[in-house]
Amino acid sequence: MVEQLAEWRIFDPIENPLKYVYDDIYKELSADIHVVPDRTNIGRRLLAEKELFETEVIPDEINKYTETLHKVMDIGIVAELNILEDLTNMNEKVRKWLNEWLFVITDLELNSASRKIAKMVK
Repeated sequence: MVEQLAEWRIFDPIENPLKYVYDDIYKELSADIHVVPDRTNIGRRLLAEKELFETEVIPDEINKYTETLHKVMDIGIVAELNILEDLTNMNEKVRKWLNEWLFVITDLELNSASRKIAKMVK
């Protein structure tokens, strides 16, 4: 499916979307879902030498989660923008709104989404 979406340019301007979306992001998230032992909560606790059944936040895991969430947000925004691009080309109000949000998206370091919006509001 990712290959088909890439052919349709749904991930434009993400460079090498098959590698980025599928090989990097999807495979990482898939390992969490398909119970790869060191990717389960208990497996992570064992590797971090933490108490198995004590509730404790593992900072490295939270940081890794937020980094992955950040990447997924960027991909999601890019996909939506590509799907709705025809609407923005026809509607000056939408283009103005996107231009106003460009600063926020850039400030959040959603780099692919920023590039896409900048291209759309030209």
